[in-house]
Amino acid sequence: MFEAEARIATIDSSRYLTEIAKAWVHTYPVRYDALTAEIELPGGQLIMTDRVAEHDTGVRCVWHEIS
Repeated sequence: MFEAEARIATIDSSRYLTEIAKAWVHTYPVRYDALTAEIELPGGQLIMTDRVAEHDTGVRCVWHEIS
């Protein structure tokens, strides 16, 4: 199974991930709150988390390939 990770530096991480989730909710199955967004994309799942809880600024994005 393939996995990729990205970190996006932003001071507005909660707003960033909720805006992306809201934009994709019309196209893909999405679950989100102020700290986490899970998006079911074709072929995999994207999980975004607000890194403020980790005492950092930004969003952590992890892509999990679904076989």
